[in-house]
Amino acid sequence: MDLLLQKDLPHQQYAVDAVSKVFENVAVGVPSFYYMNPLVNIKDSNIESNITELQKSVENAECSYLPAKDYLHIDIKMETGTGKTFVYTKTIFELHQRYGFNKFVIAVPSLPIKEGTKSFIEDSYVRKFFADTCGYDCEIELCTVDAAKKQKKGKKRMKQIGNVEVPQKAFLAVLKLD
Repeated sequence: MDLLLQKDLPHQQYAVDAVSKVFENVAVGVPSFYYMNPLVNIKDSNIESNITELQKSVENAECSYLPAKDYLHIDIKMETGTGKTFVYTKTIFELHQRYGFNKFVIAVPSLPIKEGTKSFIEDSYVRKFFADTCGYDCEIELCTVDAAKKQKKGKKRMKQIGNVEVPQKAFLAVLKLD
């Protein structure tokens, strides 16, 4: 089966634009080094008003907004088969192009989805599509984290624990924001 990518499908473009709109009219500072993300005041009132406006535009959506404390949680929900991998890949390019963001964390629920995501982002046809068709003048440099060898025990333990909170300092260390 050949991969067929289409630019600007309405439901996909809406999701990309929605995430990008969160940072509209928000002061985005210049990073200290080229490899760092720009500085953003996540408590900027424009972020809250942008999110509220977006949520009001979604019909029949169960939305809530928690004011930012030490991090900003943005979540897009899409049905199976609607192109989530394409959307978050395009969103990465858009956030880089519009605001200079260059570090992202993609969390997926299973190893097969992780491998599919990795294959999609590294595929030469996909890279060419985003460069030529969409006009993005950069490439994604992908780093993946491999699970520990004793995964079965860890998986069993995760089911017992439920949700796992990652300490902010550990998460920021990965992104090198401090």
